[in-house]
Amino acid sequence: MHIQLFISEDTQEGDRLLGVLRAAMPGVPLIQYHDTEAIGRVMPTAYNEKIVAVIMVAERETLASLARMNKMWDRLKTILVLPDSEPETVTLGHVLRPTYMAFTNSDFSDVAAVLKHIRKSACGAEIEGETVHKTDRLVCN
Repeated sequence: MHIQLFISEDTQEGDRLLGVLRAAMPGVPLIQYHDTEAIGRVMPTAYNEKIVAVIMVAERETLASLARMNKMWDRLKTILVLPDSEPETVTLGHVLRPTYMAFTNSDFSDVAAVLKHIRKSACGAEIEGETVHKTDRLVCN
């Protein structure tokens, strides 16, 4: 499994999220992006890979920019971290068809739990304390 992490701005919340992801998913490759152009170039080429996109946006304008790439999100498991829970922001977030939606004011333990569940489901075995196998180019160990 690969994690493609997009954090739109360098913030304390982004640093916290990165720390939680690294602690929760040791050994899982994590590639980080900070601009929508880069993610727009890389994500479409990653459709054949087993990836999870973790997207943290700091403002609604960035979210709108990502939403305009709507066809890209159809084939990706996406965890979306929104800056607020305003109805307009949440509605726009749903355009990305996220697997899970969180907010920047959380401790991100929910994001880690969802990632672990995705990994467990994709690998077809328990991760904690058991041997897992590589399946369909998905790194489970």
